[in-house]
Amino acid sequence: DNAGANSDDTDGGQTSAAYLVAVRVHNVDGQRIIYMGAFSDVPTSNPSRDNMVELVGRWQVTTFEDSVFAWEQETGQMTRWSVDDDLNLEQGATMSLGNLGLTGWRYHAFVSPTRAYTLGLEDGIVAVWNPETMEIEDEIQFDVPADFDRMSAYPLSVVTRDDHIFAPMYGDNFDALEIVTRQVVGVIDTQTDEVSFITDERCLPSGFGRMVDNGDIYLDPYQSGTYFTHYSIQEDLPPPCTLRIQAGETTFDPDYVLNYEDVLGRHADGVWPISGNLVMALSVAADAELPPFEAQDDYWSLPQTVSLVDVVEQTAEPYGGLPEEIRMQNAGQHITDGISYYQNYRYKADGDIEVVEVGALTESGWEKRFEITGGDLWALHKLR
Repeated sequence: DNAGANSDDTDGGQTSAAYLVAVRVHNVDGQRIIYMGAFSDVPTSNPSRDNMVELVGRWQVTTFEDSVFAWEQETGQMTRWSVDDDLNLEQGATMSLGNLGLTGWRYHAFVSPTRAYTLGLEDGIVAVWNPETMEIEDEIQFDVPADFDRMSAYPLSVVTRDDHIFAPMYGDNFDALEIVTRQVVGVIDTQTDEVSFITDERCLPSGFGRMVDNGDIYLDPYQSGTYFTHYSIQEDLPPPCTLRIQAGETTFDPDYVLNYEDVLGRHADGVWPISGNLVMALSVAADAELPPFEAQDDYWSLPQTVSLVDVVEQTAEPYGGLPEEIRMQNAGQHITDGISYYQNYRYKADGDIEVVEVGALTESGWEKRFEITGGDLWALHKLR
């Protein structure tokens, strides 16, 4: 049975396990609503929203240790929530970073119970704050690459390792059909609070950074990269590919690059971690016809081939479990208890979401775990 919010499952007085689940839906007026609640396990059926907290508007939800942090993009307010023994969410303190210019989509890196960073790397500002007291402690200002503003650059993920925060930056301008022409990673030294940017011109910008067990960080291509290789006004673009920052280093590994065209025969349209060196890669099916320039929006509806790729051995093989006619449709990554989850969308005739199937990416294939009706998975984190 699916463990729902407000479960009172305890063992000998010990605190029960708790998982934060957030679901994104749009109401009839097109307004976004985030439902978030605590469950005793990863759901195995459609998560009940009966006892979930409702957040109206544009919110991001993240966690650190046993606390939930909800970020309201419009105002730049961060609210801490806690989870009691009965898996009820309880609202705590709120702080505002809006007066620092930190609003909109932001990533937050937690380095200790009393120190966190909210990243405005594209705007030359990072806020340092205390998650326990919910108070701002410092403001770091710095220069940013000149093309970040024109390209609407922003981080899509953060990786915290040792005394550093790594934030791969993605940037493009769809109206001008331009993309940042290199990989850029913002690096924050949490001992000195110095901010720097490392670059590598071998690849288009990364979407997601991930650290494997030996401490190496892999920087995988974002799903828009291949689109720009076909339709950008820029010439001689590098490929969308994976680069690496080795354990103990803060620069790109000059001896490593994975060009997916070499192992798949075509560029990757998205990469999702499975475990260790293994990832799932989507790429346009070999028999798919590329839409002409004037119909470029049809690119996103092309059928995809799904492959299992070893990023160290640089080998590929077919990957099973997902529907044969899968389309590129989900960029989000959710990793909990070492398991990576991928969402398969089914749409109504009017384009609204009908059902999203959430499944685990295993070495043998995608395995469906639960469904969400009328919305999609916005966050999945283990709290305790």
